[in-house]
Amino acid sequence: MRLVAFLLLGILLAGCAAPALSTPTGARAAVATFTPTPFPLSPRPLPPVALLPASTPTTVPPTTVPPQPTATPIPGLDAAIESALGFLRTRYNPDYNLLNESPEARPTRYWLATDNWLASRALLAAGDGNRAELVRARIGDARHGLIEALDGEIVTWPPFTETQTLIAKIRNDEIKTEERLSGERYKDWEAYADLVLYGALNEHNQRRETEARQRYDQALAMFNGIGFEDKAYKAPDGHGFFAIYKVALALYVGKAIGVPLDSRLVNGLLAKQDDSGGFVTLYDDDGIPAGDASTETTSYAILALTALGPQANR
Repeated sequence: MRLVAFLLLGILLAGCAAPALSTPTGARAAVATFTPTPFPLSPRPLPPVALLPASTPTTVPPTTVPPQPTATPIPGLDAAIESALGFLRTRYNPDYNLLNESPEARPTRYWLATDNWLASRALLAAGDGNRAELVRARIGDARHGLIEALDGEIVTWPPFTETQTLIAKIRNDEIKTEERLSGERYKDWEAYADLVLYGALNEHNQRRETEARQRYDQALAMFNGIGFEDKAYKAPDGHGFFAIYKVALALYVGKAIGVPLDSRLVNGLLAKQDDSGGFVTLYDDDGIPAGDASTETTSYAILALTALGPQANR
């Protein structure tokens, strides 16, 4: 859910230059200064207890697919989902039972939340239940505070700003997490399309359907046919880059609350799938993708597409 710096590095790797971007649910702010707990090094494969805190449960309740409404078959959708699933599988590291952030820009960074939390749901929705359970077990009881709305939970509103923590550093690899459980709250959340969409889903989870539709319409009012012109897009460091995960989120939330399908959202999302099968987060005013595909964005895309297609009923 973030417009992360790794995507900009991906642009540079591709021979393009772009400024740093930020967005409330997509951009991860700088991690506060802290002293991480010393972490023992050992030859891979690493034992499970050497990777995450001792409090991580060794068994977890069965993973459930996020609530998904009745499917509406769309030609070619299954192929896109299968290709995206293949991308997630290539991000999976069996030494950690986690997916890395991206193939080029951040291959050594692993996020429990949001990336792997989302990936565990996306893997299951796309049919890879075994890998989904492995990832879910590794995450344990890690919570985020906002994305749980995708599981039908009622989350605190307005949302908190994000806090990031380094859990472990193993040679060149970093295992981190993000949470929104305390601290400051967004005073201007209504200026960000993704937060307004999460607000709509949160209303839906409380069976307040009128309010949910109002929030959804509020978010879609920012959509110009190509992307969401919200505060992140208009920020001085935004320079006209949209984020496709917001389009995926709009599709998912719209389907959940029963809004008629907008073909512009579907076509726009599918156009951001690259040859790797992953979905590239950033794109410009002409709809041209820029930078690296990512686990987080691809997971959002799978959740949206499986909600729309036959695989939603798996």
